[in-house]
Amino acid sequence: MLPVKGKPGRGPGAVPGRRYRVGTLEKGLTVLEVLVSEARPLTIKELSERTGIERTAVFRLLSTLEERRYVTRFADKRYSCTPWHRRIVLAYLAPLSGHTLRTSLLESVARAASRPHIELLTLDNEVDDAAAAERNADRAIESGAAAVVVYQPEAAIAHAIAHRLAAAGLPLITVCTPIEGVVYFGPDNYRSGKLAGEVLARYAASHWAGRADHLVILEPAQQSGESQSRIAGVRCGFDHAHARAGAVQLLHTQRRNYVEEARDLIARLLAGIPRRDTVALACFTDPTAIGAVQAVRAAGRDAQVAIVSQSGSGEGRAELCSAGTRLIASIGYFPERWGERLVELAFSMVNRHPVPPAVNVESVVLTRDNVARYYPAPRDLPELAQSRTAGQ
Repeated sequence: MLPVKGKPGRGPGAVPGRRYRVGTLEKGLTVLEVLVSEARPLTIKELSERTGIERTAVFRLLSTLEERRYVTRFADKRYSCTPWHRRIVLAYLAPLSGHTLRTSLLESVARAASRPHIELLTLDNEVDDAAAAERNADRAIESGAAAVVVYQPEAAIAHAIAHRLAAAGLPLITVCTPIEGVVYFGPDNYRSGKLAGEVLARYAASHWAGRADHLVILEPAQQSGESQSRIAGVRCGFDHAHARAGAVQLLHTQRRNYVEEARDLIARLLAGIPRRDTVALACFTDPTAIGAVQAVRAAGRDAQVAIVSQSGSGEGRAELCSAGTRLIASIGYFPERWGERLVELAFSMVNRHPVPPAVNVESVVLTRDNVARYYPAPRDLPELAQSRTAGQ
């Protein structure tokens, strides 16, 4: 039979193998190949540039691939290949209740993982129950999890379960608690501490002629690298803002009930110094700051104390907005925004893409004057104001 003229892929000179090629399928596979080869998710513009396919066509191809679960679209409109094109288990090990940083983070991760190809396994780690945390690590391993996200505030327990999970070969992300050899996600603790120190120094300059008689730093009893970085940051921020402190003192909680512990510690501190002495106080959580506020109020020392806390949780924002509080700022981390980035990071690790050793989140000084700019509809504040005596 004679070749049909004018038909591509037939007759002399046709490229071998092109006879049965389908243009749209070929373009879709080209897009997939580029996504597989890249170490990070890509935008439609980037995919168009790499493939030479028009943006509108790339968008249509990606829409189909996403519907069929070959690709994942993230909140920032970037795309990545779905690992193994099957349903995967993402394990999340953390305290699931208590401080609103915990609940906000859990809700954020759950939203980000609410996709057809992801099964989110949430396991409740008590803050100080090492045995339960290790059992949960074993459950994550037995579940066949493709990756694990751990938020464990107790550093010793975090290291123990990280060792267990790493021995099983699972990709692991640690949230807020740095662990050597594990991908870290959370605030830059030095920078967050430095921001707190600078706020206290500015307050001392405007209210106490640039001098605090006491710079007090309240941290957990276990001196982790996270804590040491934050302490160094507070001292540096205070000094670099040209404030002076008569004495620098570290106080430690035992991680049981932060509000009560902090209240008792600060009450004893105030009882042991002259009433005229001024105190610049940096607290490592909002609940510890709330306990400190209670102690200051009970001692009648409001004019002599200024407090800055960390995390910008719902309880902290409620305290910032309450009348007469001595909490002048909280360093906000915005955990309600972390879920998408954590899921994206986990996907990259499952796909064996290179990832940075640390992913730092935004840290912002929240005050009574600016908190509504970041949280414009604080409908939860009345309830939180009633419950902010709860510990972390």
